[in-house]
Amino acid sequence: MPKGSSPVGNLPNDPYLQKEFYEPEIYRRVSRALAPLIEFLPKVEADAEAIVAIREMYSAATDPQRRYPALHVAGTEFPRVTISGLEEIATVIAEEGLEFAISPRARRWATGITMIDRTFQRVSWWLADYLTMKMFTNLKGYVTETTGGMSFYDRSKVAWGAEGANPVKDLRLIQDDMEDFDMDFTVTDFYVARDGYRALLAHLVDLDIDVETRRNLFGMPEARSEEIFIPMVGATVHKVKYGLDEGAVLALDMNNRPATLYYGRNPEFAPTERWETEEGEVMENNLGLHSHAYFEDRTHDEIRQLWFEHAVLVTEPMAGIYVPPGAKGIF
Repeated sequence: MPKGSSPVGNLPNDPYLQKEFYEPEIYRRVSRALAPLIEFLPKVEADAEAIVAIREMYSAATDPQRRYPALHVAGTEFPRVTISGLEEIATVIAEEGLEFAISPRARRWATGITMIDRTFQRVSWWLADYLTMKMFTNLKGYVTETTGGMSFYDRSKVAWGAEGANPVKDLRLIQDDMEDFDMDFTVTDFYVARDGYRALLAHLVDLDIDVETRRNLFGMPEARSEEIFIPMVGATVHKVKYGLDEGAVLALDMNNRPATLYYGRNPEFAPTERWETEEGEVMENNLGLHSHAYFEDRTHDEIRQLWFEHAVLVTEPMAGIYVPPGAKGIF
């Protein structure tokens, strides 16, 4: 399909199609949707397409090569410390994105501003939806999955929302399991799908206790809030719209960062390093957003391509616990 030089700048709504406007606008919407997952993850600019890291299979407490200090006397040597179960892991930086078209009518008339904004909303929503599912897929696949011998797995299951269910107790059991890894990790954030989150809130609202005790032990859920901090658990529970099946739970220690996000910058497309909003907010482009603009001669449409260049690598599998849906899940 023929492509020509862009005439952007000739029509009233063209400022909205400038790189300086649409990039931060879409990045802001995507990054806010991803924030509950990525705000604590370290973000590293990649210096190569392939990313290689070392992951430890054992903690200091569980290492089969554990050594104790020995008395040094003539003819003896100190025990040498080695780390067992080092595993090399790798991933590759990938480019994933979408493109959208803006017609001459949308560029020309005042009503076109609404269509441009709706396009931005749709592109942002789809990008955030996909990237959320991708990140959950990485985390679910490589953190530690519950199994026999773990407190949560071996509990007497009562589905959340059913009579006798105690979601807060279940969350504490998952925390106990992470503590039992002897890695000095603790769950700071839980992620559950919508029905599970609603069942948790219903349980908290129905507790027959005074308001002050409720607030001090179980927190106070706010209307339409998508997360709640539970003091008794010392962790925040997040409602997940996409990426987790009903009945599943993902528990992470965000203080010890179970994964690292690597992002790339392709100089051919001059990706912006950071943006500053009119309100003074500075957004670092540490998700690897790139864009490219061109004009389509046949249709007279302005085309904008947007893609993210990054990869997620789980480096601390015991800083996370995944409870899959099914017989041992929460439903």
